[in-house]
Amino acid sequence: MRRLIVCAAIGVRLFFGQTTGTPSFDAASVKVSATPDGHTSSHSGPGGVEMSNVTLRFLITRAYRIVDPEVFGPAWIDEDRYNIIAKSPAGVPETQIPDMLRTLLAERFKLAVHREKRELPVYALGVAKKGPKLTKADPTEPEPGMSSSYGTVSGRAVTMTRLAGFLAAPYVNLGLPVLDQTNLEGIFNFDLKWTPERPLDGKNENRAPDPNAPPPLFIALEEQLGLKLEKRKAQVDVLVVDKADRVPTGN
Repeated sequence: MRRLIVCAAIGVRLFFGQTTGTPSFDAASVKVSATPDGHTSSHSGPGGVEMSNVTLRFLITRAYRIVDPEVFGPAWIDEDRYNIIAKSPAGVPETQIPDMLRTLLAERFKLAVHREKRELPVYALGVAKKGPKLTKADPTEPEPGMSSSYGTVSGRAVTMTRLAGFLAAPYVNLGLPVLDQTNLEGIFNFDLKWTPERPLDGKNENRAPDPNAPPPLFIALEEQLGLKLEKRKAQVDVLVVDKADRVPTGN
């Protein structure tokens, strides 16, 4: 799945305002949307990113790799809309986009935040009744890590905590934090394929179901990995907005 995010900045201010060499875009245009009731869209690629009519909450979730319920702030972070176009430096991988977005938020919106714990609804990742269907990984796995596209993820020598983190990512679209409660220690190899509820093109009207498509995520997890997701309440680290400018600084 293509992900996007943007940033620009000349000195970088981190989480609590320090200056560092955090990655930033070569150039970025950040403007208040002239059509706030229009369609929201976001696209990214090797050359840069484009976002239309996105909220500050949307930007924060992408920057900090969290979901909407984990962000607390003033009502306007869900109301005001922004358009962003940014150019990525040559050779910078897309995995650094969230870091570059943090730079954008600090420099253009003067965003200041802090973390605290609050009780929230969550999904608990656990083991299904028939037991896990995971392969124990060799600790010398030559290329450990996770690779994913829309509706697929492959893990090589990864922990269940890392899988839970992947499932909590905004682009998986579960809408809640995900906590690892499998009690499965060690590292594993796995492949998971599912059919997202929202198609990549955003359209599903009058679309005939594909009989060969993989099942929805909850079913796929149980059938393919022997895992399950259950709703619970738990203490979760959340991000609280202390300060942010509604009008970003000039381009």
